[in-house]
Amino acid sequence: MGEIKTNDLQEVKRPITENYQTVKPEEGMTVHEARKTWDSIFDNEYDDGRSKSLEGGKTEKIDDSHQEDGPREDNKQRNDNGETQEAKNDLMDQAETGLTMEEIALLEKMISGKLDGLVGDVLYTSGGSSVWTEIKDGNPVRYKQGPGGKYYDGKENVRYEGVKHIQEKWETNEEKLVFLQKYGWLIEDDDVKRYSEKFKPEK
Repeated sequence: MGEIKTNDLQEVKRPITENYQTVKPEEGMTVHEARKTWDSIFDNEYDDGRSKSLEGGKTEKIDDSHQEDGPREDNKQRNDNGETQEAKNDLMDQAETGLTMEEIALLEKMISGKLDGLVGDVLYTSGGSSVWTEIKDGNPVRYKQGPGGKYYDGKENVRYEGVKHIQEKWETNEEKLVFLQKYGWLIEDDDVKRYSEKFKPEK
């Protein structure tokens, strides 16, 4: 094998440094300040690269702030309304089990809290207890509270309230529909009244 002669190798010349200068911080500038300057330059170039070209040669910077804030806001809404939305999804699933669209709409209205409030009047028993029915947080409940009273504590008469009990609850969707059928005529809502009217006993 022949030897490679030095004359056979092409001479490699050093790169021309013409028009280049050694990059140094300006006089009086710290390394940290120089780094911030370069970071600012790169950031501007990055933003320019995300500009969107429009007709007529104009450019408009794309506003992607909603891409960052949007998902977080959506998550917040899902968290705030998670239980209500889950209940509504359950209702839609039950549409295949025989519930009518009218019944689904009424249950959604009840679950949302739009029907919350006292249903009918407060009744009083001969023993002095009070009985009432109300819808609270979308759930119909009947309460009974015993009569209050008073006693002397050695200084003055002290009044106290009677013990409050839950007499009945309507928890499932089927039970809530039965409640609306039976007591819907006492609720100030036209849709509920029309639904309850269908189940009014004939005289």
